[in-house]
Amino acid sequence: MKSKYAALSFLIIIFPVFLLAQQSSEVKRGNEMRSKFSIEMGEFNWRNAVANSRKDTIKFLNLSHCRTDSLGIILNSYPHITSLSLNSTLFNPDELPGIKLDSLKRLDLSGNSLREIPAFVFRLKQLESLDLRSNFIDRIPGKLRKLKQLEIVDLSHNRLDSLGLTAGWNWRISKIYLNQNNLTEVPKQINRLRRIEELVIMNNELTRLPSRTGRIRTLRAMKLENNCIQTDGQNLRPLRRLQLLNLDNNDINYLTPNLLALKGLNNLQFNNNAILDIPDWIDGFEQLEAFSMYKNRISQLPASFYNLRKLKVIDIYHNELEVIDPAINNFSELEILYTSYNKLYSVPAEIADLAHLKALYLHHNRLSYLPEEFGKLNNLEIFHVNNNYLSTFPLFVLTLKKLRELKVSNNDIRDFPREVTKLDKLKVFFFNNELIRDFTGKEADTVEFLKKYMTANDILIDYKAMAN
Repeated sequence: MKSKYAALSFLIIIFPVFLLAQQSSEVKRGNEMRSKFSIEMGEFNWRNAVANSRKDTIKFLNLSHCRTDSLGIILNSYPHITSLSLNSTLFNPDELPGIKLDSLKRLDLSGNSLREIPAFVFRLKQLESLDLRSNFIDRIPGKLRKLKQLEIVDLSHNRLDSLGLTAGWNWRISKIYLNQNNLTEVPKQINRLRRIEELVIMNNELTRLPSRTGRIRTLRAMKLENNCIQTDGQNLRPLRRLQLLNLDNNDINYLTPNLLALKGLNNLQFNNNAILDIPDWIDGFEQLEAFSMYKNRISQLPASFYNLRKLKVIDIYHNELEVIDPAINNFSELEILYTSYNKLYSVPAEIADLAHLKALYLHHNRLSYLPEEFGKLNNLEIFHVNNNYLSTFPLFVLTLKKLRELKVSNNDIRDFPREVTKLDKLKVFFFNNELIRDFTGKEADTVEFLKKYMTANDILIDYKAMAN
């Protein structure tokens, strides 16, 4: 276990350095160009800021965590900025009655203990993005409608309830974030946002899906994680352009056919609920590309599930599956298959027909055998089959030339072929278990050879028992 943490620590230290070393000259030039038009108050005091000869060209002003009694003077010295961050400055709104920022498009007022939206905000006629996260705001005034260019509003981590959202919206808003407030329902006023594309209401107290969004023809993503939602057969208006519905961490224990009103979805997520069965009508989601049921109580997949031929990602981690049907080869576009932490005692050879499969997660099951046909998975890059009951090393792995990650630890394997070193793309290899202490002779030599080779080639290894 210590070696695991040591490896992770090494990656944490080295990876950022690697990224910096790989930074392209184009990105560097972009950063240099941005530095000519931006300024951070951490570099100098406010008197220098006011006297700065470049102030007419400055477009981005970052005053985050800057505490000053002269904020109004500073802001009036930069009338042409288009982006301003006052994050965690704890400024006094009463000190900014006369500031004039006619060109401002992006404003960050997060983390300032504000109880209402400051008056100067309503004079920013060009404002497109307003960040009000982590304040104490409990209502949205109607004056917000004056901001005709406003498109993005983040009101996460405030004290809004449904009544506090009854006013203040304009028709141009395309993204609204209401995470971690006190909402018990989605306000009907949301229906007036005719251009909204993304609605995010996580960590609230919603009990039902929004049923008043039928007029919103532009909505593409609805993220409602961490609420108290139940699918109770309520009427849902069709949302023809909705592509993503995320209902992770709610109180859902069964799926009802009313969800088919959203049959244009291509990404459906029900992680960490208490769902027992996937219904037969699931194939009504004909456009589905990603399906996630992580941490539920599903014991079998219905035959109709295998009709979802456009699926690219399937996540059924942490369920109670014992069998996967050979019809899985219907998923000709599948790229990632998560089936770990189930009760699988076998997997079908037909998985080998998934020509586009890049990642296969089978760890923490009851597998004692793997089909040799898996050697046909020519595009496989990640293969995790640790924590099973395999007694022999899966030799087909040696033909998987694109493999980057291989985990076979915590099985009953005692013989590891040296040919693993011929997998040129391999960067992660967890290959042994607690029986290593019993290795003798040729087996011990092979283990030592693999350890030295992997270390010399900067391959992340763990030759001790792994918990995951």
